[in-house]
Amino acid sequence: MASHGRDLAKFLAGVAANETVGHWWLGIWGRDLLPMKIGGFTFTNTFNMFSMIAWPILLAFLVYWGWFHQPKADTTSMPHTLRPT
Repeated sequence: MASHGRDLAKFLAGVAANETVGHWWLGIWGRDLLPMKIGGFTFTNTFNMFSMIAWPILLAFLVYWGWFHQPKADTTSMPHTLRPT
């Protein structure tokens, strides 16, 4: 069951990596594109600066959780040798 959460974290790490690259691209080379209006939301340079900080932090957490986090041992079940027969 724990592997499903790790697999989801690996998938979401890909999404976060895409967002990180996109926001850094906008921040470095695409400043003249901002502000842009998408639907009813105006995407400003200030919001992009926030996203340039927030997405890499989330990416680092998801990479840690998906690849490096070791799930705790299941302490709720009895070992096979101690089970009554």
